[in-house]
Amino acid sequence: MTILAATELTGYYNANTTIMESNIAAALATVTDGGVSTWRVPTRDEAHLIYDAQGSLNLSTSKYFFRNNSDELKPFDVSKSSWMNAASSNIDLDASTALRPVAVVTVNNQ
Repeated sequence: MTILAATELTGYYNANTTIMESNIAAALATVTDGGVSTWRVPTRDEAHLIYDAQGSLNLSTSKYFFRNNSDELKPFDVSKSSWMNAASSNIDLDASTALRPVAVVTVNNQ
């Protein structure tokens, strides 16, 4: 099952992609929500699910990071009227882009 962290991380945008990737990796290592330690940047499909469920997620900003199919960091904007507009190439990463990590966990039925 894929879960969404309650924690939002901000302040990790950097015009230098290498620095930004390093900063995000370091930040993800500090997230311990629910005792989970395998948090990561959402995929495009997971970002789409976040967009669809935004009304029930307590999102604090409008722009969030996701990884596209080429594993590049991209933004999506939950304030847009459709997912197609939200993940448009016209949306730019900037200092207002936040990270809402996801993780895959296994639930044991006993």
